[in-house]
Amino acid sequence: MDASKPITFAERLQLSSVGIQPASISFQANLVTRESDHYICVHEKVEQNQVVIIDLAVANNKMFDRHANLPGAQITNYRAITDEKWLVLVGRRNSTNPAAFKVKGAMQLYSRERGVSQPIEGHATAFAEIKLDGHPHPTKLFTFSVRTATGAKLHIVEIDHAEGNPVFQKKAVDVFFPAEATNDFPVAMQVSQQHSIIYLVTKYGFMTPRPAHAST
Repeated sequence: MDASKPITFAERLQLSSVGIQPASISFQANLVTRESDHYICVHEKVEQNQVVIIDLAVANNKMFDRHANLPGAQITNYRAITDEKWLVLVGRRNSTNPAAFKVKGAMQLYSRERGVSQPIEGHATAFAEIKLDGHPHPTKLFTFSVRTATGAKLHIVEIDHAEGNPVFQKKAVDVFFPAEATNDFPVAMQVSQQHSIIYLVTKYGFMTPRPAHAST
């Protein structure tokens, strides 16, 4: 690197070389976004059953095949735990069942170590690594929320249990929606590692904080 230049530009790859259609390569239309210093995300409606996450450190790296519960869904989010051993893809689509909730959430949880996917009904999700009292090691959690015709739940599940820690009991907590928000649903989640608080945000702009370790 030339020390006299504060920024050096270099081409890592052509997006078209990993199967991205040219019509989907547009920053102006917000189809291509840089999610972090490490990843680029492409929003593309495709017929093929694959998910391509562009890792700037390892170009041309297909992570996993898209699960059968996601075709036809609008992909809304992709998240990874810190060590990238667990990945999750989030989508949603309008429900065709009049008795069901208007918008159906679908997620694909993927274990890179096992090479196995698990389909889950849900609208929003977040990973977390938190330090709990009496636990010598951080606890890794997979949290997700879903709204159905019968109610809404926030689920908190331990993944990759650390030897020496007490077992974290999985939780399913009710999420309240006011009467005027009959069509509202979760759209985003974030976890405060420092305070072990889960923040759930809905489409209508409501925010619900919930302690990750509490059952109510």
